[in-house]
Amino acid sequence: MTLFIYEHLTSGALSDKPYSPDLMHEGNAMLQAICTDLVALGHRLTVMRDARLNNDFYIQAQIELLEICDVGQYQAAWQQALSHYQLFFIIAPETNGVLAQRTQELERYNKTILGCNSTSIQLCSDKLACFKHLQQYALPTPYTQLAEDWRNDSKQTNSHWVVKPRDGAGCEDTYRFNSAELEANLPDLIKNHPRQCIVQPYIEGQNLSLSLFISDRSIELVSINVQHIDIMDQKLNLLNCKPHQAGFLDETRALALAKSIHATMPGLWGFVGIDLIQTQDRLWIIDINPRLTSSYAESAMREHMNPAIPLHQNLTHRLPAHYE
Repeated sequence: MTLFIYEHLTSGALSDKPYSPDLMHEGNAMLQAICTDLVALGHRLTVMRDARLNNDFYIQAQIELLEICDVGQYQAAWQQALSHYQLFFIIAPETNGVLAQRTQELERYNKTILGCNSTSIQLCSDKLACFKHLQQYALPTPYTQLAEDWRNDSKQTNSHWVVKPRDGAGCEDTYRFNSAELEANLPDLIKNHPRQCIVQPYIEGQNLSLSLFISDRSIELVSINVQHIDIMDQKLNLLNCKPHQAGFLDETRALALAKSIHATMPGLWGFVGIDLIQTQDRLWIIDINPRLTSSYAESAMREHMNPAIPLHQNLTHRLPAHYE
């Protein structure tokens, strides 16, 4: 059975708009990585592809390419996919609800989604709601509030703060300010971000992430990653992510944290990323990414095995009985 692989940024969904080369590069890297790994395991794939992008990699027998030139063609191709395919693997940003919307649409069509359900995606995509959820279960995560509430909160005593969109992905529009800078920038932040900004205390520590594969039967720790994050002109930027860095975090502790999170969010399935900051006394949960993350595209991720093997092994368990 053919897997339909959908990566939003490269799919042609943005074919009527100028695109960010950096974001397109990140989306393309994840798409190329998962396609390479699945083809190596014998799978046939179908991919939607913005006609403005290079297609050299995808000209091979195992991958059917649907070239998209405009939005009308994109919409027609997506509707055709909903009619002709059962298995879908979605890579999309949480921003503006894109990942949740695509997943909800597939759920309405009773498709087999090789990823998290829409309920868990919506919870993880809303960083304020996710904070409240984790707090409810006493899981360690930075105190989070809307930017407009920060000024009136006299209990806040930190010297530095992180400001980011409530539904952002990665380091998108993420800044570090001291209290005076945040006070000065607050009006523009609120005005320029209709999706709302959140404020969290800045935590100094080691930036890590977990690459997980969650199935109905188990949670597999694919990799412990070290994230190298730069701050330039107050903006946070992810420079790179180095996989398989088990020396920075005990694997038993990492798995225990992942299991604690999953116990509160049973809709997490497939590839999931968890961003962490490790301090001397605590492991802070910063973000839960209910999708494949950019760390998957790092070449070092393949040093020990094909990282798509867990997905390959769990395909038949995900399919309806009449497709097995």
